Amino acid sequence: MPFTYDPNEYVDMLLIYGECRKNFREVANLYRERFPERRHPAHTTFNKLELKLRTGSFPFNVKHANHNAPARNEQRENVINVLTYVAVNPHISLRFVAKEIGVSYTVHRILKAHRYHPLKIHLSEELKPNDLQERLDFIVRLQV
Repeated sequence: MPFTYDPNEYVDMLLIYGECRKNFREVANLYRERFPERRHPAHTTFNKLELKLRTGSFPFNVKHANHNAPARNEQRENVINVLTYVAVNPHISLRFVAKEIGVSYTVHRILKAHRYHPLKIHLSEELKPNDLQERLDFIVRLQV
């Protein structure tokens, strides 16, 4: 059993496991109902989790998956779409890309994983017609 679940997910799995009185299939179905936004482990995962905890072979002090890494469940198509949108228009909004593709916060993670960084340009000054002459006058004063 790969240990890629969040500690909170393990706790929820065990609580539901107790509610369902060790019926693994019922646990898997109830977990799927209560947490539709999460990954849905197979019924065998609950059995393996119980065995690992009972035998003491559950690695309690293991560092968990890097949350900055792209999610494993991301579809390759979404990654390609996000990168295409950004390549075609590098000034596009992340929210716009997410809305167009139909994914939420994963757009930022995809770009971060591929070393793209959001940048928003803020112009602070506006050049006016007199600016050129004032610059030339300044250069003349410096040369004296």
